[in-house]
Amino acid sequence: MYGNYQIILLYIVLGIFGLIYGSATIFLNIKLQIKGYLT
Repeated sequence: MYGNYQIILLYIVLGIFGLIYGSATIFLNIKLQIKGYLT
């Protein structure tokens, strides 16, 4: 039971980091595209 709880918590943390990383990557790509269009 305790081990399962730790694994679930680990997956939640990894999922949150994945979402943050994905959002940051998309945001940077859009920013670079906008810079490309402006120049």
